[in-house]
Amino acid sequence: MTQEFGKQFAEGGAVTTDVNMMTATPQGITDVNVEEMSTTQPKQDLPQLSYDEIRARLPKEISDDIVTLLANSYEALADFAEIRTQADVDAFNLKYQVQLVLPQEA
Repeated sequence: MTQEFGKQFAEGGAVTTDVNMMTATPQGITDVNVEEMSTTQPKQDLPQLSYDEIRARLPKEISDDIVTLLANSYEALADFAEIRTQADVDAFNLKYQVQLVLPQEA
């Protein structure tokens, strides 16, 4: 791929690539030039929350090692935010090799 393609892709926006395809027609095989268009979303620089900010927002029952993980990994924080069921907790624990236990609701 060209350097310009890589730059367009990294910055987001429309990226065009040319693809030559052989197409069978009643008259025989024809070489067809197809232009593909794909669009990517630009990567947004979202602020990462600090350990202290996360610790202040979570109940004390969430252990410090989990808070440290969330402060150091945006992916883990995003996964944590999506937890809705015990199955989600189990998947989180397996993926990050931790023992997250959510507090029981009153």
